[in-house]
Amino acid sequence: MARMGDIGSPEAKGRKRKREQEAAGMAVRPLFTEAGARVTLSAGNTVATKARYSNGNWAKSVAVLGGSLMTGVHCWEVQMRAGGSSTLPIMVGVCKAGVSMANAAGLYLGSDAWCMYARNGSLWGNGKSPARVAPSSTSSSDDSDYSSDSDAFDGAFAQGDRLGCRLDLSAGTLSFFKNGAPHGRGHTGIVGPVKRFVELSKTNATVTVCECVSFQS
Repeated sequence: MARMGDIGSPEAKGRKRKREQEAAGMAVRPLFTEAGARVTLSAGNTVATKARYSNGNWAKSVAVLGGSLMTGVHCWEVQMRAGGSSTLPIMVGVCKAGVSMANAAGLYLGSDAWCMYARNGSLWGNGKSPARVAPSSTSSSDDSDYSSDSDAFDGAFAQGDRLGCRLDLSAGTLSFFKNGAPHGRGHTGIVGPVKRFVELSKTNATVTVCECVSFQS
């Protein structure tokens, strides 16, 4: 049974206010709430870092932002850095709420996710694989694993760039933004409940949740 002090505590009031803002479609800075064994969370759960790398480098490397989303419009933005890599081997998007995150590997490959690959701006998940060849689970270089079909890519993100998302669950769309500007074609056909997620490939790849943002469709 909750104590009276718990119900009226600043923390409880803050959580309630955040839920109310999200329900109203207001821009709320989400925090990371869960992560696979190869991802560490820090800075008050605003930063996710790939801590360990091995063959099967996408395994156990998902981090989830906030809770499940069923209705409304939701906007969020992350800043990305890739440690020692010259590219950004990071997926950003949403996935079905029922997916088990603890052992998730390669969410982008199946029909349970809708995301963008920051390395080149290509769309993945929901049966999409525009580069035709998936990011390698064994190669030490992602660069060799993609076709050169320019139609597959909407443009790469660089170190320190911000990747923004606007999820409209009434329209079933997920739109992407690069440093605040619309970027690429986005996904359609999304039905809640879903969760926001990032998936990181290489050691020291880092995703930081930005302050509240609001994107227009």
